[in-house]
Amino acid sequence: MASSSTAVFCAFWCSFISLGSKCEDQLKATPGEDVVLRCRAPREAAIGLMEWTRRDLKSGDYVFFYRDGNSHNSFQHPSFHGRVELKDPEMKHGDVSLILKNVTINDTGIYECWIIISNSGRTQPAEPQLTNITNLTVTESGHTAGNITAGNTTDGENTRGHYVLIVPFGLIAVVLGCS
Repeated sequence: MASSSTAVFCAFWCSFISLGSKCEDQLKATPGEDVVLRCRAPREAAIGLMEWTRRDLKSGDYVFFYRDGNSHNSFQHPSFHGRVELKDPEMKHGDVSLILKNVTINDTGIYECWIIISNSGRTQPAEPQLTNITNLTVTESGHTAGNITAGNTTDGENTRGHYVLIVPFGLIAVVLGCS
């Protein structure tokens, strides 16, 4: 897991570069840990709808579903029952981050935060906006789920190559600070 100062830097950097568009996070955990899936709405926005999804869940199954001031567990996939909660239940300052408790290898996946901001003057229903994507990898004893071992793929191809890549300094700071 990243240190708190690194997490703060990543949150700042992501907010700075996204300028209102979606942000993408990489998050690593070990089984049994609690993780925070970050997501932010505009600071004083009234959240009308919030959907936390995982890409591999079928339509209508959610990690967390919030509408009209209440969370709705009836839309929640059974594997998340009793294991998710808002980091800040009052969603102060636009913090709609989610705590996923006691993660397992089965929680590995790509999580998405979708939000609709309430607006009583709207003439048409709003479409949810993708606000954040988090790629969560849960590893056990330093091994990720799958069949890659000792730098080799299952078909024997070596994955330990050396590459020279020229990238802007800002991107290096993000890669080094946020991975």
